[in-house]
Amino acid sequence: MKPAAPADPVYQAFLKLDTGTHTGAICQLAVTPDGTTLVSAGECTIRLWDLETLTLQRQLLGQADERSEEQYGNGNVAGFALSPDGRFLVALKDWFGQAGADRGRRCELQVFELATGNLRAACMLPGTASSLEISPDGRYLALAGTERQARTRHAVVEVFSFADLLRADFRGPPQPLGRLRLAKAPAKDTLWAAVRFVPEALRRRRGYRLVVAVSDKADGRLGWLRFEAKTGLVLQREECGLGPLSPATLTLSHAHAVVARAGVVREGGRRVGQCWWRSHDDERAGVITTNAEPVSAAFSNGGCHLLLGFAQWIDGYALKGPGDETVAVNAYATTGMGFALQSSYFGHDNDIDALCFVGGQAVSSGGDNHAIHFWDCSHRIGRQSGAIRGVGQSYCLPGVDSRERVLFGTVPARLLPKRQAVRQQCFDLRAMDLRTTEDRDLRAGDWESKKWLIFDFGTQVLGLRYNPDAYDAELDKAPDLSLFIASNDEWLIWTRSGYYNASKGGERLMGYQVCRGPQQEALFLPADRFKAFYRPDIVQAVVRHGSEARARAAGVDIPVIDVTRLLPPYLELLQADVEGQELLLRIAASWTSAQAAPKRVWLLRNGRFVWSSNEARPEYELRLRLLPGRNVLTVLADNGQSRSMPLTHEVEGPEHLAALREQTASSGKLFLLAVGVSDFEVAGTEAAGRLKALPYPHQDAIAVHNAFAASRRSKRRLPGAPLRNKAFDAVEAALLVNEEASKAAILRELDRLCDAIRTRAEADGAERDVLFVFLAGHGTRFVGEPELFFWNYDLHPARMEETGLSMVELGERISAVPAEVVVVLDTCHSGMAGGNVMSGLNAEEIARRLQAVNERGMYVLSAARSEERARDSHADAQGVFTSALLGALYSERFLVPDPLAPRAHRSRAISMMSLMAGTQELLPQVSAKAGTKPQTPVLRMYGDLLPLTIYKT
Repeated sequence: MKPAAPADPVYQAFLKLDTGTHTGAICQLAVTPDGTTLVSAGECTIRLWDLETLTLQRQLLGQADERSEEQYGNGNVAGFALSPDGRFLVALKDWFGQAGADRGRRCELQVFELATGNLRAACMLPGTASSLEISPDGRYLALAGTERQARTRHAVVEVFSFADLLRADFRGPPQPLGRLRLAKAPAKDTLWAAVRFVPEALRRRRGYRLVVAVSDKADGRLGWLRFEAKTGLVLQREECGLGPLSPATLTLSHAHAVVARAGVVREGGRRVGQCWWRSHDDERAGVITTNAEPVSAAFSNGGCHLLLGFAQWIDGYALKGPGDETVAVNAYATTGMGFALQSSYFGHDNDIDALCFVGGQAVSSGGDNHAIHFWDCSHRIGRQSGAIRGVGQSYCLPGVDSRERVLFGTVPARLLPKRQAVRQQCFDLRAMDLRTTEDRDLRAGDWESKKWLIFDFGTQVLGLRYNPDAYDAELDKAPDLSLFIASNDEWLIWTRSGYYNASKGGERLMGYQVCRGPQQEALFLPADRFKAFYRPDIVQAVVRHGSEARARAAGVDIPVIDVTRLLPPYLELLQADVEGQELLLRIAASWTSAQAAPKRVWLLRNGRFVWSSNEARPEYELRLRLLPGRNVLTVLADNGQSRSMPLTHEVEGPEHLAALREQTASSGKLFLLAVGVSDFEVAGTEAAGRLKALPYPHQDAIAVHNAFAASRRSKRRLPGAPLRNKAFDAVEAALLVNEEASKAAILRELDRLCDAIRTRAEADGAERDVLFVFLAGHGTRFVGEPELFFWNYDLHPARMEETGLSMVELGERISAVPAEVVVVLDTCHSGMAGGNVMSGLNAEEIARRLQAVNERGMYVLSAARSEERARDSHADAQGVFTSALLGALYSERFLVPDPLAPRAHRSRAISMMSLMAGTQELLPQVSAKAGTKPQTPVLRMYGDLLPLTIYKT
């Protein structure tokens, strides 16, 4: 194991969407030999799907470049082949040379291990290759392509030893065991070729049979080859004069070869498509006539059924777009006389590019935003039984109006009612807001904008380029702004350098594909792994000025950041052995440079923090006591500028009831910090703008403190508060209100409580303590800064980063303790101030930021949704949310008999789940009593937490 990567990394990173499935057309589908996994390939990505749950298992990524999501991007998958034992996948990828020439044109073979996703071997081959296949016994790999010599182009088939390919590792391609030229054409023309092994039981000394299809623009041919390791490849028979073929449609059963004719022909006064079929023994031949041009084909495993996928019609010179019309897939039954149409499926709206069978079901992909459809072909009209969909969508007629609103449609034209506006949505670049387009908003000038142009049609991303510069040399670069609108209304917009703004869930849809060279698989790191790129202010500056360059010229500070220098540590599981009731873990860590070394490595179990280290080591070893039942272990690392992808391992622990009761029982210690800031240092001054003091946050903090921790003699105890919370062995609490709640005081008390929790955990190994943090008051964000702040007493807007309590600062502390964590936030966007100095801070966003720091399990209770205010109840002299929370805590309805207490003991208890349910139920009643507009609390449980009893009488 290497201690660290070189100081000068050779990695490359580029932006990539992750919409839940492929962002480009799927070029191939296949099922693993055990029938449990579907494999799909599109752009530069190969995805493995669990067929039982239709969920993503793994992505196989190799090196590519930043244009990989385009149709002819370098590193895109041209095809793949699965080994018969299901262990390996061989991907064929294109690498293009100069435009319009063969110079520099190469193809790459990449061998992945399916179980781990590891890249086992890779090599570059000269020329072009378009098809590959592994022999039925897994011993050989056949490759078909073309090569150019002087003024002639040849179609070539080569056969390699698969074992030699694995042994070659990354040193270059092995020597072919057989090589055959089949056709030639002028160098200026294009040849297409495809090769398949005949799927048959192999006999000794008979060798292997292959079929190859070759075509140019005018004519095509089918050839039957024989391969033996000693004699190489031999052409046994060939059929020419078939007209132009589509070799990509070549598919074989044990008895037949089927290939489609390219284009359509006239027959009986109508245009039809054709598929040639031939038997391998040269006894039977025929043609399948279709209503459209076939562009894909696939046999079932036994050869009893054939699928044909078709292309969209082209009427004259009017090109059809995705969604304009329905495109069919036909299923045929094999008979003694040929093929009989059995079923037709009409669920797609673009060319059917990929087909396969899963058991008795057909699987197809084409249009429909690159979804994968599963359908029953036993019915005359195929019935869809399932689908794999992402959140990407195609845009209809996008345009930008004079108010900088991007107008577009997402409903296919074939589904729109007559006289319905084709652009149903708009995204306001100035307000960063997605809206529904009303009829009165559509004007003739919507197509024209003097500032923005959209060139990227037909993709799931809208590329906006600054108009005056768009006709220069900028077209070969990324757009000035890229906009993605998901089908679930999440959105994401980013600049050329990768700075982005996003809706609440939008940032999870973008990331960086990190290419670590030809000898390692690539990584995909979501954008939320990095701390430097969430910059709404920079996005807004590009909207205002037109480009990053123009914004910099106007004085906007836009740092130039190299993503490869910000890469997080890479974690790998070396050992996980169960020894009795303990688990021995060995974890390897590597990083790209000294600056990228981990500053902290930590482990969560079922979403709870249990271990951390501040040392940067190439290997970590620890022993962990297992809990009863499922133990989901998650290891993460942070280097201060980015966070690693979670390394997850699941193991079953011992099933002992006593241990389970110990973990779920209401024991341990409660550590409570209650903070309420009604008045603050700059209230009423010019620095605060229109922000005023609040009436009740300090009383809210006192009430929460009393509810869980106050004794009879407490001077701040409110009437009706319980004397003692019997859910815990003891309570250690801190209360800070108004001038007491300075930033230094809050952090000092928080550190004291966290240190006490760690000391207890080290002494007895218990993990059942609870840290409860309550914040009530204003919140804010400084314009130009992505971070969120709670308004502590001594916060000064001009020095917010220095004087304000950052949510990241708070989250780093409360998340790094071995205890259950409960965060209650009675804040809202009432911190809106004048002068455009501050923008609102809502409780839901605070909750999201807190949980995102360490990705651990937490209970987060927020007062209101992002668009709502947290209101006050003058009748109760409290915030409405706090009043509902305490009402649920005191209510007889939500207290239930303690299931773990002896029968003679009449104690009653309330869990966190019950407290959350009670708060939601009571809040409308409290709002009505206060005479205020109702608000909707946001109550969430992050992670897989064990039951938590929070209060007991």
